[in-house]
Amino acid sequence: MLVYLGLGSNLGDRMTNIVSALIFLKNQLQLLNVSSLYESDPWGHQKQPNFFNCVCVIDCVMNPYDLLKEIKQIEHNIGRKKNVYKWGPRVIDIDILLYDKQILKSPSLTIPQVHL
Repeated sequence: MLVYLGLGSNLGDRMTNIVSALIFLKNQLQLLNVSSLYESDPWGHQKQPNFFNCVCVIDCVMNPYDLLKEIKQIEHNIGRKKNVYKWGPRVIDIDILLYDKQILKSPSLTIPQVHL
């Protein structure tokens, strides 16, 4: 199944954090494509550094919850700590934006993930 992941970083060496996440994803999943890197303003809590972001596409055979566990482990490996507040600064953030055509809403996972 095609899965779209959003990656973002606004702490430390943002480019290295994104590249490290992509390397972990490539080594553990089937990475198909990666967008260009772009810089964005923070969302939610404005008084923090700008983000570097990209989107990647993977071919995934695991269910969304197992994929979420894998993503959380990758974030931990890169150095992400629990945020003090929602939408705060972070070394790396990997979100499941789309998981094939599935729609899912649970306390731990919402797909598709959109911020309006």
